[in-house]
Amino acid sequence: MAYARRQRYRKFNFGEEIRATGSLPSRETPNSPRLTMRFDSWGSFVDYCMNRKAATHVQESRSTIGQYSAGWAGMADFESAVKLAIEGWPEGAAQARGMSEALIDKITSLIETRQPRFSDDGWELNFDRYLEGEPECMYSVTRRLEEAQGTRTLRVVVNTGARAGISPGVMVCKGAAAAALVQCLEAAGVRCEVIVACGVSIDCCRPADIETYTLLKRADQDLDLDRLVFAVANPASHRRFNFALRESIDWFISRVGTGYGGSVDVTNQGDIYIGACDSCGAPQWESIDSAAAWVVDTLKAQGVHLTREITESTL
Repeated sequence: MAYARRQRYRKFNFGEEIRATGSLPSRETPNSPRLTMRFDSWGSFVDYCMNRKAATHVQESRSTIGQYSAGWAGMADFESAVKLAIEGWPEGAAQARGMSEALIDKITSLIETRQPRFSDDGWELNFDRYLEGEPECMYSVTRRLEEAQGTRTLRVVVNTGARAGISPGVMVCKGAAAAALVQCLEAAGVRCEVIVACGVSIDCCRPADIETYTLLKRADQDLDLDRLVFAVANPASHRRFNFALRESIDWFISRVGTGYGGSVDVTNQGDIYIGACDSCGAPQWESIDSAAAWVVDTLKAQGVHLTREITESTL
């Protein structure tokens, strides 16, 4: 089974031969990554990290041993991280539910409709009504936000990368907000495809040298919140699994020395993009309240509002 998943990985990726060589791949464009790795499921990503062949420059796999503290790395060791990656993270899901449950019962999907309103003093002339002798031949357009179930699908890309100085609390808060956002969007009838991404640069500057994209949830799949929250919120998703993946890439490891490079944004950002946590900080992830406010603002930007916000205005 493990072998079959690795074969599926190869089918979805190109440039496999450059992964295990020491030569630095070139960029197709100045801003494109040197290597893009795509996984068709969360299971295939976890399996690759578990069964990867370490690069020749890796003397000791720090991602898979208990060298890092459980707080900073999310889990005390790689085996514990694998267990949660497969089974899900109920404690993290509880935090995401706490953020979303306060909103879900107030959420509706609002669809904008435009209706003409005829009168004798509108903004435009309707010639048919005028020729028929209708006094109310002038009209204006009324815009109304009406409660309705949407039929859209959105691609949500969550970059799980974080610089070394970013606290686990910030990573958990950001991921919980991302999970709550997906939960709220789907409650409003907006189906979501969720991609877990990560970009890394050798010299900690943009653009990324390596980008990874893992399909965590198809738009037609039910939401597995426990697994989603581990993938986007637990620091081990990045500091165990992303680090383990990087240890398999010879040309990358040979150039970053004892580190793992710097997390940067990725090029394919979907419809909603939640970026990496860099050293500049992100105030919206500093507290649950600020993260919840970000969720509400992002919902509004996608046409999903709280029920008390249904309004009508004339253009």
